[in-house]
Amino acid sequence: MPEIDLSSMQPGDAAAALRSFPRRYRDAARTAATDLDGEPDEAALEEMARRPGPDGWSATDVVTAAADRLADAHDVLTRALVTDTAVPSHLTATPSQVPSGGSGTMEDALGRLDASSTRLAEVVDDADPERWTATLPVDDGGTTTPLQLLQTSVAPVVVWIREVDKVLRAVRGRPRS
Repeated sequence: MPEIDLSSMQPGDAAAALRSFPRRYRDAARTAATDLDGEPDEAALEEMARRPGPDGWSATDVVTAAADRLADAHDVLTRALVTDTAVPSHLTATPSQVPSGGSGTMEDALGRLDASSTRLAEVVDDADPERWTATLPVDDGGTTTPLQLLQTSVAPVVVWIREVDKVLRAVRGRPRS
């Protein structure tokens, strides 16, 4: 899976990206599921969203993984911006692939993404600017900063927008097996 370099991203940039994720994911899903007449078919989108693509995960898996990543980041970043508690190492690195296991509907996953994006953007907006560069311990013995944690939390979600489109285009017109 391609990586994206967000090392120059600042908190304000991240908050803007977070607020755009729900719309961008919905747009990617609707564009990929558009029928030949140019109109999205909601029933077809839901059915297609559950089909695994060539890499083994479905569009619902991708959106669920994005929502989970941002929810985890919200919980950890909320603490990291006020204390120096250890950060879980899985949030300090960009995942190499989408974690599978999405369940429910695409609409539910998009709703969760909307909620987690909004909550994390609010934490970013309310943070003390001086706290972004604080050194935090990582549970694997390393260190990070709240800003680096934010960057590594947002980066995969940016990449996964393209995965939603890719998976839906790959399964479009292919019957469920």
